[in-house]
Amino acid sequence: MPPKTYVYVDGFNLYYGAVKDTPYKWLDIRKLCELMLKDHAIHKVKYFTAKVHGHVGDPRAPQRQQIFLRALARRSKFRDRDSYGGKGLRCQPWDPFGP
Repeated sequence: MPPKTYVYVDGFNLYYGAVKDTPYKWLDIRKLCELMLKDHAIHKVKYFTAKVHGHVGDPRAPQRQQIFLRALARRSKFRDRDSYGGKGLRCQPWDPFGP
């Protein structure tokens, strides 16, 4: 039996360190975890990030972040928790062949 695995994602570092300005921005985090941890049963994926604030040079940063987080939540089958603040996003196990 594969070990039950919980994955914690540092969204800020994932975004700015790996996916910003790349075609991989819209990745499916759950699928990535499944591919990287093939011998594990991914039970939950939790995504944590800091909310960005607008400033003079980039007043639309918060809106862009919300668009990114909503798209990420849909693509990775996340459920929104507390508007992505503090508790992050929670991913429930899902059936890829289900609705």
